[in-house]
Amino acid sequence: MTNEVERQRHCPTCKSYEQHRHLTPEEDAWLRKTEGETYTHDWWRCKKTGCRTLRKHGVESRNVQLPEDFDD
Repeated sequence: MTNEVERQRHCPTCKSYEQHRHLTPEEDAWLRKTEGETYTHDWWRCKKTGCRTLRKHGVESRNVQLPEDFDD
């Protein structure tokens, strides 16, 4: 696993390239519980204000929206 904290990626919700970061422990737990994901180390969250998109590295079509409870 890489030590990267942030990376520029295309956000399918924002429809632009935005900074993304690794998931927090709370986001990770939500993704595992809600989506049934067992491996979450390759998921990223868009950092644009108001965006709650989680996306899987390299798979733009595999993305989910966090509930409003996770607003920054």
